[in-house]
Amino acid sequence: MPGKLTTLTTAVNARITAGLLALNNANPALFPQTAGITVLVEDTNDLQTKINKAIAEIGMLVLIGEPHFVNESPFNPDTNAKITFAVAVGETPIIWRDAASLKPHCKDVSEFVAALLQYYQIAGFQKLRVLRNDFVPDKKRNLRELTIETMATIPPLP
Repeated sequence: MPGKLTTLTTAVNARITAGLLALNNANPALFPQTAGITVLVEDTNDLQTKINKAIAEIGMLVLIGEPHFVNESPFNPDTNAKITFAVAVGETPIIWRDAASLKPHCKDVSEFVAALLQYYQIAGFQKLRVLRNDFVPDKKRNLRELTIETMATIPPLP
């Protein structure tokens, strides 16, 4: 049985992947090309190779970072985990963007991802809260980072 943090990243990955595909299918004129965006989780095997491939071949990537938590009540037997994680959206404009401007830019995709995750309910967690959407300076690509928070109770092991 997976732990809480694995459950969280798996659910977030499924939500983003399905959400970007659904946006594209529902209104291709408004949300063009969102179905082709690669979504990865930071603990993926051979992560650097997959990131390099997505950026080199596709030009757009969504990367779900490893969650971490602070125990909000350390004197209780249950762990009341305040969980924070980041989702990065990166774009290499010379590869991703097309002449007709049909593909969404990095800042637009980060906004789509924020809308997909804000107040999203995952079983066993409080609803997700998107706290920030920050631009990260980078000379090679456009990069944005979403900061997301939730809470969960982790019971003690027997």
